[in-house]
Amino acid sequence: MKKKSVILITLLLLFATGLISKNFKAYYTKERPIIDGKFDPVYEKFLKIDKFYQIEKKWGYPISEKTVAYIGFDDKNFYFAIKCYDSKPSRIRATLSKRDKFENNDMVIFFLDTFQTKRKSLVFGFNPLGIQLDGIRDDENYKSNMDFAWDTLWYSIGKIYDWGYFVEARIPFRSLRFRSNRNVQEWGFVIGRIIAGKGETAVSFNFDRKKRGVLSQADTLILNKRLISGRNMEIIPTFTGLKNKGDKINPEFGLSFKYGITSNSTIDFTINPDFSHIEADEGMIDINQRYALYYSEKRPFFLEAKEMFEMPMNLFYSRRIVSPQWGVKFTGRFGKFGIGLISAKDTSSFEDIRNVSEGGEDEAFVNIVRLKYEIMDSSHIGLFFSSKNWNDKDNYVLSTDSFLKFGNFGLRMMGSFSKTVDKNGNILFGEFSYSKNDIFFGAGYFQISPEFDSQIGFIKKQSYRRLYFYSGYSFYPNLKEIKSIRPSIFIMKDFDWQTGNMIESSNTLKLNVKAFNNTFFNFIFRKGMENYKNNDFDKLGFGGGVFSDINKYVSFSVFFMLGDSINYDPNNPYLGYAFFGRFSLNLNLFNRSLLQLSYKDYFFYKDAGGELQYKMNIFRLRNIFMFSREISSRLIYEFNDYYESHFLSFLLSYELNPATVVYLGVSGTFYKKDQEIKNENYSIFFKLSYLLRI
Repeated sequence: MKKKSVILITLLLLFATGLISKNFKAYYTKERPIIDGKFDPVYEKFLKIDKFYQIEKKWGYPISEKTVAYIGFDDKNFYFAIKCYDSKPSRIRATLSKRDKFENNDMVIFFLDTFQTKRKSLVFGFNPLGIQLDGIRDDENYKSNMDFAWDTLWYSIGKIYDWGYFVEARIPFRSLRFRSNRNVQEWGFVIGRIIAGKGETAVSFNFDRKKRGVLSQADTLILNKRLISGRNMEIIPTFTGLKNKGDKINPEFGLSFKYGITSNSTIDFTINPDFSHIEADEGMIDINQRYALYYSEKRPFFLEAKEMFEMPMNLFYSRRIVSPQWGVKFTGRFGKFGIGLISAKDTSSFEDIRNVSEGGEDEAFVNIVRLKYEIMDSSHIGLFFSSKNWNDKDNYVLSTDSFLKFGNFGLRMMGSFSKTVDKNGNILFGEFSYSKNDIFFGAGYFQISPEFDSQIGFIKKQSYRRLYFYSGYSFYPNLKEIKSIRPSIFIMKDFDWQTGNMIESSNTLKLNVKAFNNTFFNFIFRKGMENYKNNDFDKLGFGGGVFSDINKYVSFSVFFMLGDSINYDPNNPYLGYAFFGRFSLNLNLFNRSLLQLSYKDYFFYKDAGGELQYKMNIFRLRNIFMFSREISSRLIYEFNDYYESHFLSFLLSYELNPATVVYLGVSGTFYKKDQEIKNENYSIFFKLSYLLRI
């Protein structure tokens, strides 16, 4: 009896300190609440959650402002509502903005791990006006990131009151994926609230920051009813028109098709997708670069479910599929087994990774297969295969990878093999790591052979072997102005594949400081060596930066790096001196206009204090003005003094949901020639698409 009492007391203590997740039962209702920003009386019957604990700025303390969440469901929808009280409502930050685009706002966010994987979850969030944010949280312990590329159809409205704000949401089960063949649903869930004016973040359970991962500690939400998930069909017809300078208008019809084959598997098919005109790549410093630049993906077809195809190395870089005439994608989950397939015909293929922003002239057929199997706690093993066939050439890549978690320890491994015509290559990678909130460290080995080639991947350099080590520690001083101080070190050595000689080294010290009112400081000191054209160049550099949300209207960031730098002219390499700077400023005007200003510069000198060899300055202005929640305008102006180019783009948008849109825009590039600004090219475009859900 005494032994049982000890066990019971121990369990109660663990439960009280938040180390064991709790079960909550969502309320089933036949009375559908009205989503209008007003508190519906039916919410009083819903599951009520009013215990929230800070993770910033006083970890473990109860939230400083009263917060009450309500959860319920009917046969077709999941409902979530929340009252966020504020003792000083004037500090509430809320901007009328585009979906997924609000910044420096108060926010409510909740994670739904519908398969209770403790690894990945759907993310739903909104600001006090109900502007939506949705995506995927990947809580694999070697990265833990949020990807807001995923979009689905759901409904939310929020209103600000003299006591705070109230937001409510309805999510159709057709917009979710879960196991339908069960009488009871058990989902992992976390609710969070961000009070931007206080720099405070709180969640619905007492988070143990000494453990790796958030979803592994999540509570369980029980929906005690047999439900049918989204085996729905979505058809999105698209009509586009494009007129370039000197050409006739080029109208095209496109079609996207999505079908939920089962409750947790989906097939997507697209013909003539329109990818090119909605978001322009931001200008990058591209002079004196030894390796190719990485451009982010912006196209919805490749963004959705992209986490399935991620690996320690970028063997799938979707920007290398430049202009697909058609594409097919299948993603599915069967128990602990996940699968992803992509096939596409690219009409603008290229072989050189440096052509990613321009494309090529070849046609190519591309196929990708990705398999993942979950094991243990937040661990997996995976298999990857890709092929590209073009101009009577073939490229094949076969790879296996794994992540194994043992408490706070992690082990990543990867092995890859490539075959291109008569050339074979390989990659080997392994990393051992340890991480909890106050300390982390790791060590790894990586090698890539001279003839490894992934024609749809992003591999910057080949023919080397790398050893590296990193470590860091976080201090949490009991100071009002300082939340945390984290010094860290990264040591890296690269060796030539053939000779074994060291060809590059880097010893980097960093200091990150998290301070008052969402202000962050970082400092960098780096000492290393780089071999270029059989010359060893010793390099020394330092830099730093600051990011801050000053108030509800203004946020900014500054970063600079200066020190020794190599002139990568193969005919005249030498060690010079360079300065790189980046500045950005965000202004929230009238609670409906976001003005973003950015400036990048790069100066290269013969030596420190010496003659200027070349420079590049890029100024960019981007303004979004919201006429209403659905109607907006966007203006982009960018000037690059190195190329003496001006880029201008204007877009009018109507967005009812992620797929029902109307766009009308014009863009052009202008160059300075003979002391005059002359037009180089312009385009006028139109797009109309409509979501049909059957």
